[in-house]
Amino acid sequence: MIRFHGSWQSDYDDLVRYIGGFYAPMRPDGPIPVSNDRLVDAIKNTRALTGAKEASAFKKAAHFVTSFVKEQPLLRGLPHDLFGDAFADARMANAAVALSYAIDSLYLATVTWHDKTERLIDKPLVLSKHSFVDISVAISQPNVVDAEALVSVLLEQIAYKTNGHCQYKAH
Repeated sequence: MIRFHGSWQSDYDDLVRYIGGFYAPMRPDGPIPVSNDRLVDAIKNTRALTGAKEASAFKKAAHFVTSFVKEQPLLRGLPHDLFGDAFADARMANAAVALSYAIDSLYLATVTWHDKTERLIDKPLVLSKHSFVDISVAISQPNVVDAEALVSVLLEQIAYKTNGHCQYKAH
């Protein structure tokens, strides 16, 4: 995940490796074309989150998702033979990669309760393929940049699905 410390270059290197993981090493159609300028902008926009140090892991992940989807650094869809029709266009590919990166980054993140006690998200977050596609469709829409709070709550609920011990207690 974007670490909000260190250089943006280290975040860039991590994200380029992550994006590369969506492609087999020797694809005949080559690696996914990425706009480096847009990728750097997405990272810098994510790192510019006001109050990043105090923000929850969910808010940081949501801010990354909306920044990445807004910038659209992936210039074509994901390979049909690996991902089917759902992620064939670039807008959907950007949403899928952003969502996947955010979900993966929340594994082993810490949730701080209001009383300052901490809980570790110690189980990977999981979604059905159907839910992953539907959420990707929803966040791929141009107005997603206005929905950061909604994406944050969605990621939080996905985390609590497999990590019930992290969920805030009902009052």
